[in-house]
Amino acid sequence: MSQLSGILQTILPFCYGFLLIGFAGVFFWHISNRVWLFPAVLLTLLLHILYIGAYTVTAGHCLLTNIYELFSL
Repeated sequence: MSQLSGILQTILPFCYGFLLIGFAGVFFWHISNRVWLFPAVLLTLLLHILYIGAYTVTAGHCLLTNIYELFSL
């Protein structure tokens, strides 16, 4: 489970960057083909939920239970 947490910790920033570029395209460049954006949001959300679950199992407690973990992100 710790390997899954590490893999997701690596993949999620790329998903966030991809969403940032997608939303920038919608708001600034007015792209017309936006059908891929909603599935990308859902995929990122599901990966994030999976990461929180994997981290909780690995660490033995919920994510961000104290201020030191918040600042370690």
